[in-house]
Amino acid sequence: MAVTCDELLVGAQHMLAQAVDEVTWRRATSLAYYAAFHRCIALADQELPGGVSPRIGHRALVKALMAAPEPWLRSIAFMLEQCRGRRVEADYLLNVDFTENAAASVLATSQRVFAKADRRGS
Repeated sequence: MAVTCDELLVGAQHMLAQAVDEVTWRRATSLAYYAAFHRCIALADQELPGGVSPRIGHRALVKALMAAPEPWLRSIAFMLEQCRGRRVEADYLLNVDFTENAAASVLATSQRVFAKADRRGS
């Protein structure tokens, strides 16, 4: 069964709404980031000359969007990079506290990525 980036974002919203512990905040952060990441792959494939590989790496995707001439694509790249940084904290820095506010911030930024991508920058 296939899944869409929109479904990942909804899943992150539900997860965070019901979260009561740090483990779930971390999981919701990862899910929200990956929703935005996959939305950005589709966006870059549509908007960038020559498109991008569906297997593009995380930093390479941000770099490709940052190199776009359109300011709205560069702003999406900046938001994606913010989310990626927090996702790295959530997934790898287990000895550092991770808060519900941090998870909520990533979810909100991911939602803005979707909104801006859907509007094509307008």
